[in-house]
Amino acid sequence: MNIRLHAGTLLFAVASFLMPTVLHADVFSPTMSYSYADGVALSPDVSYQFNEGIGLSPVVSYQYYEWPGDGVLQLSSSPRVSYLFYSYLGPTPALPTAFSTTSLPPTNMVARPRVPSGTQFLVYTSGAFASGVPLDTNKMTIVLTHGWMSSSDAWPKDMANVLTSQGFGATANIVAWDWRVNANLSAGLEISAARTPSEGEALGGELLYLLGANYNKPIHFMGHSLGTMVNCRAADFIHGDAKNSPGKIPGSTLKLNPQNTHMTMFDEAGAVGVANALSLVTYMLFLPTSGDTGDLINNFWTKVIPDHSAWIDNYISEVGRLHHEAANVLLWRRFAVPVISDISSGLHAYSYDWYSNTVAAPLISAIGHRFSFERNTLSPLPPSGTYFLQSADLIDSPFVVTPLDAATANSLSSGRALVYPTLQAYNGLNVAGNAYLNGLNAAGNVYLDGIQHAGDFLYDVTEWVLSDFNGQSAYVGTGTAGSTPAYMIPAGSAPLQFFWDLPFTLQKSTASPLALNGANGPIIHPADAGPDITNNTAVYVWLPVIVPSNTVGMSFEFKIVGAGTNEYMTMGVSNENYFTMESKFLDDGVWMSSGVIEISKYAGKQTQLFFSMNGDSGLPDGKLSVRGIQFLTVAPPTLNISVNGNQAVLSWPVITTGWQLEQTDALSSSNQWTDVTNAPGVLDYENTVTNVLNSGARFYRLKK
Repeated sequence: MNIRLHAGTLLFAVASFLMPTVLHADVFSPTMSYSYADGVALSPDVSYQFNEGIGLSPVVSYQYYEWPGDGVLQLSSSPRVSYLFYSYLGPTPALPTAFSTTSLPPTNMVARPRVPSGTQFLVYTSGAFASGVPLDTNKMTIVLTHGWMSSSDAWPKDMANVLTSQGFGATANIVAWDWRVNANLSAGLEISAARTPSEGEALGGELLYLLGANYNKPIHFMGHSLGTMVNCRAADFIHGDAKNSPGKIPGSTLKLNPQNTHMTMFDEAGAVGVANALSLVTYMLFLPTSGDTGDLINNFWTKVIPDHSAWIDNYISEVGRLHHEAANVLLWRRFAVPVISDISSGLHAYSYDWYSNTVAAPLISAIGHRFSFERNTLSPLPPSGTYFLQSADLIDSPFVVTPLDAATANSLSSGRALVYPTLQAYNGLNVAGNAYLNGLNAAGNVYLDGIQHAGDFLYDVTEWVLSDFNGQSAYVGTGTAGSTPAYMIPAGSAPLQFFWDLPFTLQKSTASPLALNGANGPIIHPADAGPDITNNTAVYVWLPVIVPSNTVGMSFEFKIVGAGTNEYMTMGVSNENYFTMESKFLDDGVWMSSGVIEISKYAGKQTQLFFSMNGDSGLPDGKLSVRGIQFLTVAPPTLNISVNGNQAVLSWPVITTGWQLEQTDALSSSNQWTDVTNAPGVLDYENTVTNVLNSGARFYRLKK
């Protein structure tokens, strides 16, 4: 049996679609002793020269004046050498035309986010969850929070049954937070993930209200997938660590002691999308990483570790991150069909299935429910930063776990490694993808003329640079269109990505133009300033675009400045609302990433992106800025075929959506292809179809 532990981030090939390169040959630096010119042109003014092979210098820097045409800047690595690179993407693309409009968007495109209610707080009593049941403040509390495409009727109910069977109903309030409405949004996992801050704060608010600020009993949070994000926000809220928590106010006593809080995580969703292969892959594609172990720099709503707690245990069965603040358990023994929700049983569900068995029989494993407030066994316990692997000996019980060796554990302890406990999950989720970075050139236009806006729409074409300076990915900055900015590239840093961007700011009408990035960024020149919309509470823009072929998702960065408490932004494609975020959850003026939004059904089509900034009872005071819109693509799938007896078995990756399997009996100019009507099953992250073989040849293809 070949067992592998795969650590690190998903491995994606990143390709840029850039403007034609203009080479600057025979241009030399007056200040450096080494200069680079295209080809082997030599400088009469320097003491050393070199060609594109690039030698190493122990004392000086290298200077570049062009962008290599292969899309990757290949730099030699030296601990004492840095590189000065002058970007030049060619002539400035034409600015798309824009005009003001008085047309109003569909109501759903600017709809206020749903506010969670207290009826979602359920208490387990008489074999079922019910709302409106008071809590006993003399008991400890166990909180069960489901994830995406699920409800309290799924694993939380099963877990409550097991806990009750072991007598914990007499000693603990067993409650569930049922956020099925936001967890089952038709727009997909992405917008559900963005709703977790409001769900978490609502859960925290109910706990504070029902238990009271003087409550001093333990609280044990158990969460699965996106539920780990909800629980984290709730824990920070009751501890006074969340931005909107009443305990955040200096001198406030409206908070609970974090030393009474135990967090248990099942396939935590800090990487976002562990409940769905496609969403996981697209979300992970451009989440910045740092360090060898892939320390993910995520949006605040993907946080799963609260600021303070007594202890954390983390169980991973399909994919998840290791945390140095937790005791981590890698579970690989469930070889089953991968799931797309919490409801099914499979790799993603195995983490809580495994744990529930340790509730019923705590001594069957060296970790699990034996270490919990319920059993009064949080001391002594496995320390934070420990790592356990399910036994590789198939003769052993699946509940036998062994600590990872010291060297491996130490290599993981400084970061948050993304791991796949099973080879199936690694092969299925670790697929290649590309980024189509905002092409504005004639060969690959994304943005089209005819931008419509209500309120002021301030925009310009700029050069955007992404790099991995100082150990973490960062937005380096832009130069205004037509400029040739220079960037010093530290030795050993990752390649830069340069591309044209179309950043913009939306605001209610004003006579003053805005700077999108302040003193160090591009000055954004106002387009035709649109009038304030009467009888409306939003400013908004429609951006006509052509979505690149084979697109699976898109992402963007945004910030809000000067917004009121109840203001919010929305984003959509065509007439579908995909993303909503309230200003009260954001730090003023701080750039955030949307994560990747799945829009595969728009691949290859012309459509419109929609962005809005929305007020409470009138036009918003806040200004919405957007930059770095990226379309994420995957290559066309490979169709595999094998013969099993008298059947043809066809398979292709589950990540590649929207492809129809077709068949024909002959290949000719007039042949007719017909759809294979068998619904594909999913096995090892592959769509699989089985067809009976008849006499004669038969040919298959995938078509989109």
